Amino acid sequence: MNNKNIVVIGISGTGKSTLSRRLALLMGLTLHHMDSIIWSENWVESTEEEIISSLDKIANTNGWIVEGWIDQYSKTILERANLILYLDYPGWLAMWGGIQRWWSYRGKKRPEMPNGCHESLDLKFLQTMFYRKERPHIEKILTQFNVINVHRIMSRNELERCLPRIVKEL
Repeated sequence: MNNKNIVVIGISGTGKSTLSRRLALLMGLTLHHMDSIIWSENWVESTEEEIISSLDKIANTNGWIVEGWIDQYSKTILERANLILYLDYPGWLAMWGGIQRWWSYRGKKRPEMPNGCHESLDLKFLQTMFYRKERPHIEKILTQFNVINVHRIMSRNELERCLPRIVKEL
């Protein structure tokens, strides 16, 4: 039985989904995307109770990766994780990643998204990535839940350098 549990977090556009798919294949872990938990068809947001229920079900198993947005309802997942990878990239790099993602999926949905949730890009979202507006929220959640097993990755080069060691140590 695989008892490795990983959470991959970071601001939008940093490549959390791409990294998580790679890790899931490499390590034989079940991948769960927060976007699939938070959103239903056509951008209908799940209730907090539905999100907590989904995350609790995941947390009560072993051998998983959860990637994406964290919030107050993420406590159980964060507590059960053996490792948290925090992609804390510069804003320009996140924005570039967001543009590349939009270009690849423009007018379509990403594989991890429910039906009707098509990729879009607007000035507000570009600013969110560039100015790293999600970062203070992530930092607050990590502090609030006293999360200690966090590997903060500051660039894609750093990720490629340290990922084999991190995976081996896990």
